[in-house]
Amino acid sequence: MPKPHLIVCERTPRWAAAWRRMLGPQASVGEVRSLTQLDQLLGNDPTPIAVDASEFSGKSLLPAVARWSQAGSPVVIVGSSGRLEDEFAYREAGAVHVLCSPRQIRSAAEILTRYRASTPTAKPAELPLEEAVYERLPWQRFRKNRQPPGQDS
Repeated sequence: MPKPHLIVCERTPRWAAAWRRMLGPQASVGEVRSLTQLDQLLGNDPTPIAVDASEFSGKSLLPAVARWSQAGSPVVIVGSSGRLEDEFAYREAGAVHVLCSPRQIRSAAEILTRYRASTPTAKPAELPLEEAVYERLPWQRFRKNRQPPGQDS
């Protein structure tokens, strides 16, 4: 089974449906119901994640957000406005965005689209360290004629 473009962790399909509408038919949106299922589906491959914080305690979610973001997965925290009192804690843990309404998905979708476009085609472990770092630089589109460090002509 191919890896989805986005994994949504929530107990109801409310946010997943909104993500599908925003991302369109070309993007696959996977759904899981628990943080354990999310960890299992992620494996070692960084994949964008959206987690409904109103369904999980901050005590269990904050360390998970830090772990996922350190592993390279962009994390978007979603929930109702009255339940996101830890918004700044989620951002400090590594969340790229915090949403209180499905109407705000457009801005988060743009972030995830940029992430997907900047993801290198080869896994970093397959490249030498300098080339792997160079591949992850955000300004690759400007480097048309540039060689990676150490490969000057």
